Amino acid sequence: MVSDLARRVGLTAAIFAACAVVASLLWRIPYIFTVIALLGVGLVGLIVTLDDDLPGGWSPHPGGRRAVLGYVAAAATVLAATVAVAVFFPAVRALGGK
Repeated sequence: MVSDLARRVGLTAAIFAACAVVASLLWRIPYIFTVIALLGVGLVGLIVTLDDDLPGGWSPHPGGRRAVLGYVAAAATVLAATVAVAVFFPAVRALGGK
């Protein structure tokens, strides 16, 4: 179970890193902005499909409403933390995009 979670997190991190590098090389977008955009798309996707995960939806989550809202809260927290890093640390905004 833990190895499955670690595999999914590692794969997600690798995809985010690859997208950030490609966007930086092709369109000169700093890495942090690509990561913020990907996290934002993921959060919007969670919110749009929220009703599918709740009881009575297409694929109800076994943890119920609390687990689904926990995922949304965690995604929002990660997005907010990433935006805070971009705002408070200008050196991070300078990475990539050159």
